[in-house]
Amino acid sequence: MSFCSDLKRELCLVKTSDCCTVAECYGFLLCSKSFSYNEMLFITTSACVAEKYLYLLKTVFAVFPSVTKGKGERPMIKIKIDKEKDRKRIMEAFSYSGNDNLDINEDVLKRDCCLSAFVRGIFLSCGQMSDPEKNYRAEFIIRDLVIGLKLYTMLSKRGLTPKRGFRGTNTVIYFNKSETVEELLTLIGAGSKIFRYMDVCVTKDFRNNLNRKNNVDLGNIGKQVEASGKQIEAIKILEKSGKLATLPEDLRDVAILRKENPNATLKDLTVIYKKAISRSGLDYRLRTLVKEAEKIKEK
Repeated sequence: MSFCSDLKRELCLVKTSDCCTVAECYGFLLCSKSFSYNEMLFITTSACVAEKYLYLLKTVFAVFPSVTKGKGERPMIKIKIDKEKDRKRIMEAFSYSGNDNLDINEDVLKRDCCLSAFVRGIFLSCGQMSDPEKNYRAEFIIRDLVIGLKLYTMLSKRGLTPKRGFRGTNTVIYFNKSETVEELLTLIGAGSKIFRYMDVCVTKDFRNNLNRKNNVDLGNIGKQVEASGKQIEAIKILEKSGKLATLPEDLRDVAILRKENPNATLKDLTVIYKKAISRSGLDYRLRTLVKEAEKIKEK
């Protein structure tokens, strides 16, 4: 089972008060496949989401819609409110008078808990979430532009930081950072999934930071090996030309030190060197040897 399916299964088990039950049902209906006087159709592949929707319709409106189920491993479940009088009663309950121009009726969302239930209903109806092991993203795919933009505004006012975009004719309200996804999960009452999500994020971030550190270390080792190779090549040129013997004693000592310790880092060389010297001082002398060798190569 995917993380999103598991999350929705848990959200379906959240118990609500009467006012929140209405708000959650409203979120389900508003963002279903179709919600109008002419047609009310909800489609899902999740049996637990379908059961939750049927429970809300029965509890809030005493409506018993028709249900058809397809075939296959993940069959499509279609729930349709067939009776015109039921559709009319539902539309009027949310103050939609005689037309199908939709908006979000905020009078239904009397309390903060009602808003949370409403957003939970929307997520169960049209929401998706990636497995945090792969990607940080949660989104609402909303068919109606007005509802999508209104939801974006409502979530922003609540203190969340959603983003918005478009996918075909749908409006997409999404969260693509670990902390913003966590805020959404908290709002919709995800319960234990919040802790599992946080645990995955912490583990993933730790692993990523460790990989970055290892990559930096490997990069530094590569640079060190390359620098050491250039220094030893320079020392050989100086020896072959006889120039090394004419250089100051401190440079000759450093040349011998590097030849005898080709794989040592600058820090290691300062420890091995019998005379007190800093890494910057040692680096300066090695670079001087390389420059002297370059002069000979130019001649």
